[in-house]
Amino acid sequence: MLRGTSTLRLTRRELARWTKITGFTPGEVRSEADLARFVSRCKRHFWGASEDTRFLHFLIDQELQRNLSDLPVDTSGVDFRGDFRGTSGMATPRGSAS
Repeated sequence: MLRGTSTLRLTRRELARWTKITGFTPGEVRSEADLARFVSRCKRHFWGASEDTRFLHFLIDQELQRNLSDLPVDTSGVDFRGDFRGTSGMATPRGSAS
């Protein structure tokens, strides 16, 4: 997340992660309140008490915490050599079969 003096902006990687998790693009996020509204809309859209819904809410909460804490994403187990866009579009962890 790129922070200015009074505004913030999500990076392309963060936008891609939000889109992959929720299926929605966050749009214009200029403040923590904008991001919180986006999260609230996503959770309202994906409502229920099923295990899948609880897991999706957990992923949303983790991504929100990651964005607000300014902690980098741990990529130590990811192999970025060559073309890593497989069928899922995700990087391939080291040691896994391709």
